[in-house]
Amino acid sequence: MRKTVSVAIAGLFLVATAAHAAGPTGSALYGETGIVRLVSAQGLPARAITFGIDGLYFYAKDLLNTAADTNQRLEGNIDVTYGATDWLEVFLNESNSTQTITNNAIGKDSIYTIFGDLTAGAKVSYRLPSDLTVGLYALTRLYTATGAFGYHMRATGFGMRILVSKQLDVTRNVPLIFDVNLGFRWDNSRYLLTAPNYTIGPYTTVADLYSSGLPRNEIEYALGVYHTDQILGAIGLQVPLTLVTPFIQYYTNQLLGTSGVGLRYDQSPQYLIPGVRFTPLRALAIDLAAEIGLTRDENLSVPGSPPGTTTEVSGVPPWTIILGASYTILPGATPAAQKAELPVSGELAGMVTDTTTGLPVAAVISFNSPTQSPLGTDPETGIFSVRLPPGSYQVTVSAEGFTSQTVTIEILKNAKTTAQFMLEPSQRAAAPVSPTAESRPVPRQGELAGTVTDTTGAPLAAVISFNSPAQAPIGTDPETGAYAVKLPPGSYQVTASAQGFTSNTEGVDITEGGKTVAAFALVPSQAAGPVSGTAVGRPSPVLERAMRKITIRAQSIHFDLGSAKVLPVFYPILDDLVRLLRNNPAIHILIEGNTDNSGSRLLNEKLSAARADAVKQYLVSHGIDPDRLRTRGFGETQPVEPNTSSGARAINRRVNIQFTIE
Repeated sequence: MRKTVSVAIAGLFLVATAAHAAGPTGSALYGETGIVRLVSAQGLPARAITFGIDGLYFYAKDLLNTAADTNQRLEGNIDVTYGATDWLEVFLNESNSTQTITNNAIGKDSIYTIFGDLTAGAKVSYRLPSDLTVGLYALTRLYTATGAFGYHMRATGFGMRILVSKQLDVTRNVPLIFDVNLGFRWDNSRYLLTAPNYTIGPYTTVADLYSSGLPRNEIEYALGVYHTDQILGAIGLQVPLTLVTPFIQYYTNQLLGTSGVGLRYDQSPQYLIPGVRFTPLRALAIDLAAEIGLTRDENLSVPGSPPGTTTEVSGVPPWTIILGASYTILPGATPAAQKAELPVSGELAGMVTDTTTGLPVAAVISFNSPTQSPLGTDPETGIFSVRLPPGSYQVTVSAEGFTSQTVTIEILKNAKTTAQFMLEPSQRAAAPVSPTAESRPVPRQGELAGTVTDTTGAPLAAVISFNSPAQAPIGTDPETGAYAVKLPPGSYQVTASAQGFTSNTEGVDITEGGKTVAAFALVPSQAAGPVSGTAVGRPSPVLERAMRKITIRAQSIHFDLGSAKVLPVFYPILDDLVRLLRNNPAIHILIEGNTDNSGSRLLNEKLSAARADAVKQYLVSHGIDPDRLRTRGFGETQPVEPNTSSGARAINRRVNIQFTIE
């Protein structure tokens, strides 16, 4: 309902405000995915839904070319947006406003209130290569009748825009998104004031309203009436960082006369909009922006309709404050799940090298925490990586023939800590021999070699330690369980230990120039029954750790851009999975394929399913029953990193493994 009331004061209309953004998406002023005045070419994921409210406020003097007028406006919108498919988005918006105008020329205060204008629309999107998305969107706007209840159907307006969004990787850590909108609005709001039987406040008819002494431009501006169509244009740049997204936009509304003759470009309304979007939660966003009017000439007009009427170019406020919030629910996720923080852990990564040569060293990394098993570096690169709960650790690096090194390292939540270890060789060149000393040959060494497995024969990633303080621990090959080390002749107590298994110690004798073989078969430390499960149907603690290890490693199975081919570098990870499935027939798995956001959503869904199928076929080709394997493709809907750089997109091209016990 639209109405005008000439009174000194009236009840204040209040709404909760927002100019949205939601988690990974966010919406513009009428509910479309975007930000403030700019509509993004990208749409919501299929089955995602966004709820939002937005509000605008300004206060200005002499805005409508009347003597010493003051003007206050408060506007609020409530909207909902739904991702119908991966390429189609629909939205609905309800708008309300109240405007108070003090006109000293006629000595009146006027309050104009609008309730219930509706805007409904749809947007189609298509993602091209190189992070370019194009779209087309259309809307219709229903206006409540002036001075009456219901909608004035003849006044219904229509609009459409061509949309382009481009993601720019200017630097590795600072992504940019560039948006362009170009559109047209067919405006029929002039018909709101052509129904002579409507009763408007104290005025009997529209004609009475015009003859009341109230300025015509004041009436039409407050009620949102235009006599012309418009060309709309907007460009903007945003920087989507972790918790904030600074942005700046330019928006113009070019007025056309009914004869096709409108204002010059520099005479029509233009705005500059700086602002920032806050994302304290993945699904919640809060926007704050200032809309700055760039055109203030109140003495211009264009031909209107019906003939003889004009639309005066007035009502460009010097500033408008926009504030808001919105919330997005993604498919398959509950609000509680979206609020969940990332796993409480941090990453320690680094390299171990020889301080004299700079070459990588095959070393063992151990910790002062009894719950953290030692791990080995890559023998070819010296690189290691492990996830640890936050806290302070004593980290010891040891390798055969080198002096061990211990340092204190602080692990932070959801952060990566890097460490470079340079080990000194433990056997320096012999000191000069005293002339009185008896020269003796250096004794030769012997070799100790063997394997470490579990009781089923599956190889284990274990640590071999010795009772000699001069001999540093070594690690087994995690793929074969094999180990080998050179030792001085003598008797040793050799201990094999692995996470989740009872350590085993054996005595060995090393002879000069000889080779001694010692094989260890470790028993699970908590094997209260079959490793496939416990009495209540849950996996045993040992099996839980094994499955968790495979899950973490499987998240490292990545793919080339646009490819579903499993790279040979990831075969060892899948071989681990094959062994686990062979030894535990009760385990069934779900293989989840994922992509980055390059290309269209439809193609990404197919590509993610193909990646999951590729992993399944590898397992089947190694003897795993296909009935134990299920696959699902999630496309680009479950990124682990924002798709804001080439490195982050490479991380998102992956598969995950989920375990069940049946």
